[in-house]
Amino acid sequence: MNTVFERISQRWIRVIYTVFALLVLGVSGYNFLHVMFWRVPSNDQCRWAQEFSDTTRIHVTEVRPGGPADRAGLQAGDILVAIDGHPVSKTSQLKQLIVTPAPGDSVRFGIERDHRFREIVATLQQNDSIFAVNLNDQIFETLIITDIVPGGVTDRAGIKDGDILLRIDDVSINDPRGPSYLLNIHHAGSTAEFLVDRDGTLHTYRVEVLKTFNYPYLAQFLLGFGFLLVGYVVLIARPQGSIQRKFARYGIFTMFYFGLSLLSLSALYDPEWKVVAFSIVQLLARIIAPPIFISFFLHFPVRRPVTQRRWLLPVLYGGTLFAAVVSLVSYNKLFGIGIPWEFDYAARLLPFAYFLTGLGLFIHSYYRRVETDRRQ
Repeated sequence: MNTVFERISQRWIRVIYTVFALLVLGVSGYNFLHVMFWRVPSNDQCRWAQEFSDTTRIHVTEVRPGGPADRAGLQAGDILVAIDGHPVSKTSQLKQLIVTPAPGDSVRFGIERDHRFREIVATLQQNDSIFAVNLNDQIFETLIITDIVPGGVTDRAGIKDGDILLRIDDVSINDPRGPSYLLNIHHAGSTAEFLVDRDGTLHTYRVEVLKTFNYPYLAQFLLGFGFLLVGYVVLIARPQGSIQRKFARYGIFTMFYFGLSLLSLSALYDPEWKVVAFSIVQLLARIIAPPIFISFFLHFPVRRPVTQRRWLLPVLYGGTLFAAVVSLVSYNKLFGIGIPWEFDYAARLLPFAYFLTGLGLFIHSYYRRVETDRRQ
């Protein structure tokens, strides 16, 4: 039975594959710029060890500008511990302590900021109807600076192992954007101001910000680009060949997968549609591309009998679909399902296993099934 490509001209085959190759290269290249240049993680040459409280605490997640809480000095990242002298630990308790406010009413907020207790008074003015603050119950997190690299930027700044990180550039680490965001927005060579607690005393240090270079992703991108380029050249030279077209598809999907193997997008930096769109494209790459890594080398350099089995492609695609679902559920904590880290790790490695299996099939076929004179 003739395929679609066997019924169209060589020129149109070249055009179709060129369009798909450019589309994949464009998406992958855009992501490459994000990972390697635009969204490069910062490095302060130390580790932030996380310690969590046993119970939730009330975190101030947003203070709307110009509102009563803002005028009183409440800040995002503050921990609310008391209302008018009454201790609180859950937002559900606030309804019992704050009645419907009216202009002129005041509330005394007891807060914890930088490991120190303070009180502030918010007063409603004539045009105020609410205190204009968002609160959320969260596990309290403490960041302890450890494993400082001797002679590194954090060491040279004067910070010591065991110091507790409280603020970066005067923004609390409890800010909803998180401490990594506060550090990552710095350019290479700039300095970030760290406020730390050392044995109950506050200290401020200026730390030079370095940027990491992602060698593993660079290697994967170049691997995908190499296969894309070679596959495209082979197709342009002989577009009517079935194996040539399969190899071109192999190159395109190798670029598709490895170019999107790592994303550096976040709702903190990018519009929601962009984050969703690239996440969907990455998910499709993890489902569609890996089976082609195996199926091509089941046809080349020799065609294996298993390619005639109807169950082959459903099994290959079923594996990647299952792995994608596991990763998706684990990352987003969907349906409240907890995925053991071993399964999540295995799901993330499965596409690489497909790729290596394909290369293994090629080596086996080439040295065991291809005649010596053909290899030469």
